[in-house]
Amino acid sequence: CISTRIQNEIFYTGATDRTIKIWNTDSFKLQLTLTGHTFPVRGIVSSDRHPYLFSCSEDKEIFCWDLTQNKIVRKYHGHLSGVYCIAVHPTLDAIISGGRDSAARVWDMRTKAEVFILSGHRNTIGSMIVQEADPQIVTGSEDSTIKMWDLRTGKTMDELTYHKKGVKSLASHPFEFTFASGGADNVKKYAFSQNKYQNEDSNENRAGKGGQSSVFQNKFGQSLGGTQYLGNIDNCGETVNSLSLNEDGVLAGGCKDGSLCFWDYRTGYLFEKINDITQQVGTQDFEKTINACSFDRSGTRLITANSDKSIKIFIEDEKSTPETNPIEWAPKNDIRRW
Repeated sequence: CISTRIQNEIFYTGATDRTIKIWNTDSFKLQLTLTGHTFPVRGIVSSDRHPYLFSCSEDKEIFCWDLTQNKIVRKYHGHLSGVYCIAVHPTLDAIISGGRDSAARVWDMRTKAEVFILSGHRNTIGSMIVQEADPQIVTGSEDSTIKMWDLRTGKTMDELTYHKKGVKSLASHPFEFTFASGGADNVKKYAFSQNKYQNEDSNENRAGKGGQSSVFQNKFGQSLGGTQYLGNIDNCGETVNSLSLNEDGVLAGGCKDGSLCFWDYRTGYLFEKINDITQQVGTQDFEKTINACSFDRSGTRLITANSDKSIKIFIEDEKSTPETNPIEWAPKNDIRRW
């Protein structure tokens, strides 16, 4: 797993060796190793508003690391099995986690209180999007569904069932109200309906609910309609484990076979697939897998974490031109849109 810091000077990785490593983005040198988990680290995310890093693990634990002291300052208990993904709300002091117990949990960052248990999935939750606008929480599961959640009530707002196999990854556009999902079948694209989720700032919402954690005494959304399915993007032929999307509309996908795919997010065109990523000597087929990929905050560098214990960084070829690397594309006649 990978996370980048808002200042973009460092990035973080978590691995099956139970450690979290902090790397310099420019020099690519290891700065620090954090230890504390007793099983593989499955998810990490840094807060843009606090000097905190959050990590989750197969050991059922969620840790809050104070990066000014480089130590654990809070632990969040409640998951019944391994925790596979974690996210920080962009405007509230809340974290959201999902795992093998098929539940997503909403936590008050400060008090460690478990505010909501979001139940409804029938298998592991391995990916999520958390955003300011409703639906504030989107989860992807191995049960092949994607669910939207109302953070005001802790209830399901919508469910998408377009995947036929498990959903491995979700990626939202930096400023459009759209997102993509990837899995064992293909990559799909969606748009949140502009009429579906309208923010209300009523007196009731400002005052909060009785007995509810104070961090959630804020404005929340109201469900009014459905999410629009925009269709499949070009199939890369492999299970997509991880997706990342930058402001230029480049969607990157790390695959089970070790290949790295790049799509034009607007058209869905697969314009590049890198199959010959250098592997370490003696690497077995199962070690070629790209487990995670993430653009840095500038969107110009792509970081990948691989099963062969390597971390790779890709940058755009500045010498590339339409003549040296032509992109020939025409809309497919049979493309379907809903």
